[in-house]
Parts: sequence; structure tokens; C-alpha cells
Amino acid sequence: MIRDIGGESVHQAHVFDSLKDDSLTQLYSDCSSFTRLSAVLCLFNMKARNEWTDRSFTKLLEFLHEILPTCSSTYTWES
Repeated sequence: MIRDIGGESVHQAHVFDSLKDDSLTQLYSDCSSFTRLSAVLCLFNMKARNEWTDRSFTKLLEFLHEILPTCSSTYTWES
């Protein structure tokens, strides 16, 4: 059956599963205000509303990475 769906659909299913997991996972322990997904969406919303360049947004993410508690997951920003 998976063969009939095609490779792209299987990849999209993995992306959906990852988004679903991120929507249920706290941003960091003891953080009840944001999930991983909601935090990323808020950041992208701020980037768009304030017309930040990719470079300035990357600098912000690097700064936040330095000041926020460390976590086991690593996310990267790609334009």
C-alpha cells in the first residue's frame, strides 16, 4: 500500500508526525506557556510582521540559543 502512495506522500506523513509531536512537547521543562511548535510559529510571525531579514532572524535565533536552557533537540534555520 505504501508503494502505491509514493515517496513524497510518505515524506509528508513524517513531516506531519514531527509537527504533531512538536505541538505536544513543551518548549523546555517547566515551560507551560509554549510548545516547540507554538514557539516557532510565534517567532516566524514576529519575523514576518516586522519584516526582519533572514540574517537578523538568524542572529536572534543564535542569541536565543545562547540564553535559553539547553535541550536535546537541535533545530536549524534555512532560508
